[in-house]
Amino acid sequence: MSVIEEIDEILREWEKLSITELEMRIKQTSNTKILAYFANHENLLVREVVAQHSNTPIEILVELAKDKSEYVRISVARNRNTPIEIFLEFANDKSSDIRRIVAQDSRTSIEILEKLAEDESWYVRIAVAENRNTTAEILTKLAKDKHAGVRTNVAPHNNTPIEVLKELADDKEWEVRRGVARNSNTPIEVLEKLVNDKHEVVRGDLVCNPKTTTEILARLARDQSCFVRDRVSYKKKIC
Repeated sequence: MSVIEEIDEILREWEKLSITELEMRIKQTSNTKILAYFANHENLLVREVVAQHSNTPIEILVELAKDKSEYVRISVARNRNTPIEIFLEFANDKSSDIRRIVAQDSRTSIEILEKLAEDESWYVRIAVAENRNTTAEILTKLAKDKHAGVRTNVAPHNNTPIEVLKELADDKEWEVRRGVARNSNTPIEVLEKLVNDKHEVVRGDLVCNPKTTTEILARLARDQSCFVRDRVSYKKKIC
């Protein structure tokens, strides 16, 4: 039996399997011809497994990137073998979950991050704020975002400008101020102001900031909250 005949025999056998069994067989195979064949399967779960596979040929991933199923396209976006130019095209996908994947990725260009920072979905904008490559300029814009979750992720970012940190230290949401308390770039004068923050978690997070002075720690050790005082006591274990 030739190789082609052998593959044809496998395909005929696999077509009789249940979807669950077929998924398992596809995950275990390394045969690119078999993967290419099942990339056109009517069941999206099967196409999804093919899109996830590390041995799926590039040309097949390119085709699956246009699949009608969001779940298949998500799998293509997460496959590290997907060509970068195809991956970056997902920044225009109608699915916010897929645009979020692009926003999180370290390969995404600054130009695309700038675009996604204005995305209609706060879920995507949070991902931009989380991306370690996001620039100070983009973070400055995101610091004014109406969604607290976006600002919460701008506050602890290493690239957030000091002037922006000063503004976020006065944010109405304690989760945002907490990020400022954690940021090692936060100026000492801002840390000193946060010692008096009304939320104990904000004050408690000052303990592990490397810029926190012994004077600040001494004040926190006398804090009215036992949560804060305990964090000072256990600083060496928790920081």
